[in-house]
Amino acid sequence: MRLVVGWLLAWIASCAWAQPAMLDVPPIERSIREAYRSEPLAERVEFTVRDARGAERTDTIELRAHAGEEELALRMGGLRVWASDGEVRVADAPDAGRVWSAELGGAPSSERLAVVLPPLVLPQLSSAFGDATPGATTLTPSVRWAFARRSARSVRLVGRDGPIAVTGVVADGRWRRWTATHETEGWSIELRIRSIAEVSSEEWRVMSEGRTPVATLAELRPAPSAVRLATLDPLPLMTMAGRARSWGAHLRTLEPDQIGVILLYRGDDETEQARRRAIEIVGRLATSAPDARVWPVAVFPLAAFQRDRLVAESARWDRKLREGDRLLWSVGLDGTLGRFDANATLQAIAIDRSARVWVSLPVRDNASVEELTQQVVVAARAHRDAMSP
Repeated sequence: MRLVVGWLLAWIASCAWAQPAMLDVPPIERSIREAYRSEPLAERVEFTVRDARGAERTDTIELRAHAGEEELALRMGGLRVWASDGEVRVADAPDAGRVWSAELGGAPSSERLAVVLPPLVLPQLSSAFGDATPGATTLTPSVRWAFARRSARSVRLVGRDGPIAVTGVVADGRWRRWTATHETEGWSIELRIRSIAEVSSEEWRVMSEGRTPVATLAELRPAPSAVRLATLDPLPLMTMAGRARSWGAHLRTLEPDQIGVILLYRGDDETEQARRRAIEIVGRLATSAPDARVWPVAVFPLAAFQRDRLVAESARWDRKLREGDRLLWSVGLDGTLGRFDANATLQAIAIDRSARVWVSLPVRDNASVEELTQQVVVAARAHRDAMSP
């Protein structure tokens, strides 16, 4: 009997000994900063985005960061990004292609880059530059790490930013895995990160010489893979405050007998008519279908996005939306307009709380504005009747 009891106690002790050790978070954060700021590094990031149904999309970015020189380089499909000396340059892949530049006003932190570039979900940026929590991204800018556990070869950090649960795996002070999961909406983004052979900054640098300067990002030629990544499907929506939102988050604000109308329209200057028609539709629905919620979504092609466009876009909609309706925005055409019609500049979708689509119509002229208004009125009535006891 004593032998059995002794064996059992030894087994329990061995199990307790095998549990990963809990660590203080601040020293781990310091070690991450030191690793990313002590020497140049180059990494490849493989993205996997999963929606609530489990459907996946993948993409890859390569980056080189040198915190001491305040340099950052990115390779995203056919686009090259170079940030140094308080300036960022973006070019297409051909050596004799085009180049766009903008002032950063300092080191290429995620906060400064977000002012001039589409959102980048890269925990390395906050680790190498700026004062944000290491591992924060544009998707999780306020992440706080609750605790850390050490295993044989790595440290696992667990934290959150509101409803988004975040985990990170760090080895030798560098991120090896980073995952964000929305606990109510069901989507997730996973990053797998590995070091690649260090190369000189000259191989990554974007030079202006020999390239044609352009006034806007819209004049570059983005590769399809870069567009897919910027879409962040299934998270194509952003609020004007810069927070990521999914379709589901807005559908849940609908009453059971209510219809929501999503107006996806091109927000770049070349398609001004699409915006005007979207504004006209909002005005018509306010009279014809007053119970319908309306969400205009300004969709910017990857290369056309600039933060100052959001301010201008918001001003154009001033006092044109009813209380409770809001203007949203997105970057990337594939995951928004491209889902319905590759050539459309304005797409209207009437949808109910259960995600049933009642109307889906590309709006190309005044006649289709009238047709859409009538279809939404009919759909709203039919849906209300269907929900009546």
